[in-house]
Amino acid sequence: MQIHWLYMSQYREGLVQFLVITGLLVVLSTQVYAKSNISLGHFIVDTPSEDYQFTSLSMRYQYARFKAKLMVPFIQREGFSNGLGNPVLKFSNDWHFDGKEKQLTLIYKQKLALADNNTTTAVSDSALGLEYSHVFSWGIPFFEMGHWWRESVSYNRKNSIYGTLGFIKPIKRYVLAVIVDNKPTALGDEDSMASIFVRKKITSTQAVSFLYGTGLNNSSPNHTLGLQINQSF
Repeated sequence: MQIHWLYMSQYREGLVQFLVITGLLVVLSTQVYAKSNISLGHFIVDTPSEDYQFTSLSMRYQYARFKAKLMVPFIQREGFSNGLGNPVLKFSNDWHFDGKEKQLTLIYKQKLALADNNTTTAVSDSALGLEYSHVFSWGIPFFEMGHWWRESVSYNRKNSIYGTLGFIKPIKRYVLAVIVDNKPTALGDEDSMASIFVRKKITSTQAVSFLYGTGLNNSSPNHTLGLQINQSF
């Protein structure tokens, strides 16, 4: 009984923190004067070692070519307490060429070491990357490449290069995408996924997205399934 109440207490603490951050993001999203949106998603991940779920709350702010995004994950793992993961800040700036048909984007990502250590390790990893895309009449191919610098904690974590290759096809109220990425983990395992992404515009300010991904090697997640709702302001 004591263990049960301890588990429930940890769950409630994580849930309260998650709801507080949610409320702050909602307030902030109504105060900005440039383009902004907020999204809520839920993802189910089946890995060779465990299955887990996470809910992500994201807010994005855009002013001219500059974008800022905050993603806050709430993780549910069997055998562990449910709690906050490490929020991620992402800053990017775009440069357009040839009448905006070509775009180069500089990306910086920073993890905030705010995770519940009973759920996952709190770390302050950072990444720097470049993305290039080209708009054609038949679609938009793109690729991103960058490097993660891992914070050293109680065990040895490895820095790594990551890469993503994809193709986007807008079709009326839909956006379809095929993405292949390789994101080596902090422990040196290969994490390679092939994903299909479908986004449907519901209204002028609302959209819903579906994601399905499958691993490309034995150390990658077997399957990833996600649903996300987006509200623009």
